[in-house]
Amino acid sequence: MITLLSARADVGDVPAADQLARLLANLGRVAELQARSDAGDRSASHRLVDLLAEHGDLANLAAEVHAGTPEAAHRLRALRQERRS
Repeated sequence: MITLLSARADVGDVPAADQLARLLANLGRVAELQARSDAGDRSASHRLVDLLAEHGDLANLAAEVHAGTPEAAHRLRALRQERRS
């Protein structure tokens, strides 16, 4: 399933990219989400940031901020505020 979705996403099939990102996130496959995010897959970026925030992974969220991943700075800030409370 992942191979098929990946092939479809790689040729610009947005629904396949969304489904693939959701599946990778549900399986906790952070490295694959990061690779897709780094390649410009917005669905993967969104799911990656959500997954990192859900796991409280400040270090990798900060790395995503430095990489320019959308929403990473907001989620990192919110997570830090939660931990201070």
